Amino acid sequence: MKVSDKSKSIAELAAMRAKGELTAQQFEEAKRLIEENSPSASASSAIPLKPQKQKTGCGTLVLAMTGVLLLIGWLGGASKEQKSPSETLAEETENKRKGFHCLSGWDGSQRELYDSVKNNLRDPSSMEHVETRVAPVDAEGLHSLTMQFRAKNGFGGTNVGMAVGTIRNSDCKLVDWTMLKN
Repeated sequence: MKVSDKSKSIAELAAMRAKGELTAQQFEEAKRLIEENSPSASASSAIPLKPQKQKTGCGTLVLAMTGVLLLIGWLGGASKEQKSPSETLAEETENKRKGFHCLSGWDGSQRELYDSVKNNLRDPSSMEHVETRVAPVDAEGLHSLTMQFRAKNGFGGTNVGMAVGTIRNSDCKLVDWTMLKN
């Protein structure tokens, strides 16, 4: 091996080491073999100069992100306070007193009042619920409701309307209602 070939080989090894393709031990062993350049050195004693695969990629990234999300979920769940049965019962009682148990969890309407108003409109399919407000239960066990809605009038324009009603606290049944005129 010529001196220039030896220098080139060592330079290539140094470049591979700088890129992280060789460990320090592999670099030193290969450099020693090149410098010795002895015919007695067999190919079997040389450490192969295969590039090392770096263990980073999509799989590692996905695994790391999954671990982080699980940790966040675990910590988030641990920080929630659990209510005692008496606190839960008190909250349910207060919501019933306020009349919230009679309103839809989906859109906040009281279904019977909504249906009654809709059936009395000129164009029932145009009705759109805006909001329903409920007053706390009175001494007679009744709640007063006001519902605001939008619907088309006889000329094709949209008006905002208001209906008021009364419901029973015990079973949320509509007792009576009227539509307010604008």
